[in-house]
Amino acid sequence: MGTDEFSKAFIGNKEDWNLALKMLLLWRTLIFSLLWALGISLMCLDPNGNEVDWYSVYKSPKIPSSKDWKIHAGLAHFYLDLYSPKWTFMDQPLNSSHQQIAYTLQQIYKSKDKSLMYIMYNDEKPYMLRKGGGHTKGVVAFDETSGFWLVHSVPNFPPQKDQGYSWPHTALDYGQAFLCISLPYRELGIVARQLQFNQPDIYAQEVPDHFLKSFPILKEVIEQTPPQGPPWSSVQSLKSVKNQTFLSFAKANNFHADLYDALVAPTLKKNLLVETWLRSTGTPLTSNCSSKYKVFKVNKIKLSDEVQFKETKDHSKWAVTTSKDQHKPSMSGKDQYVLQMSSSSSNYACVGDINRMNSQFHRGGGTVCIQHDGVWKAFTSVVDGYEPCP
Repeated sequence: MGTDEFSKAFIGNKEDWNLALKMLLLWRTLIFSLLWALGISLMCLDPNGNEVDWYSVYKSPKIPSSKDWKIHAGLAHFYLDLYSPKWTFMDQPLNSSHQQIAYTLQQIYKSKDKSLMYIMYNDEKPYMLRKGGGHTKGVVAFDETSGFWLVHSVPNFPPQKDQGYSWPHTALDYGQAFLCISLPYRELGIVARQLQFNQPDIYAQEVPDHFLKSFPILKEVIEQTPPQGPPWSSVQSLKSVKNQTFLSFAKANNFHADLYDALVAPTLKKNLLVETWLRSTGTPLTSNCSSKYKVFKVNKIKLSDEVQFKETKDHSKWAVTTSKDQHKPSMSGKDQYVLQMSSSSSNYACVGDINRMNSQFHRGGGTVCIQHDGVWKAFTSVVDGYEPCP
């Protein structure tokens, strides 16, 4: 068949073109599915090193009186994921290379694939001076199929690629929180948009040119180019690999307000219980009882009978939605209140990297929320006390 005949027979036939396009999309889907099945794509990895759609970790602070060596040393942690959304005390310490955070990050450390991209950012960077960007911490890593976004609160973590996985000695004393989300490739642009608002201090990155061509905003993130005008905040929906919806909240330094009071609570149209670090330079915020949606300051946490602590021992940053006036006096003290839980499909739990302090009104930062009753119950259940309204 000559070129002209081929053109008439195929190019001129719309139905054949549509069929070819459908076949191409089908093959692409099959190839991507095969890559996932072979474990070639990047995703969050669970405590056994298996792919998982998302997970959260709550690190215990160091409790010297504990008889459990991991709690005593400040290396103990609790874990939950979509298959078991309840806090489970884990056998492996956080300095072990055989637990979910290490497994997840080792995909970067052990990779020799030059087509992989990753960005590590932290306002308190390993072995480096601060630059003064957003109060934000995390790791983003993708190949051309999928990737993960690990949001966390740990200073000086994780180490750069050439140093391999380790747990910093500076991160033993206090509680910390993590959220890892496995995301399809297409969601990288949304993650990058949120990072641009957060203005992260990037201390390690490799972003091949083809990622920059597909997502030009990544260049602005790497160069720490801030948004050029209002609005100074961004709320974006993310869909995980298994189609779980997450809401990402990000604010730029020009937002000039608290993330939780001024953005998260009004957007979700819910009162919040918020746990953040309150010992930084500047004035910590008390519970906000004057706004339409109240924001309560959590001041006591109980992960188990052996792991109970005040907010002064917690460096994590997380929040849960709560119904109005849904509290009762705590047995632990007159100034403490505990929550009475009531399940609802509209409940959210959020894990982020910025504190409720007036000194952070003028810094970028964010939180990522999941609408999941099990996760909400898990975080709400550890609230052992909070500062009520007068």
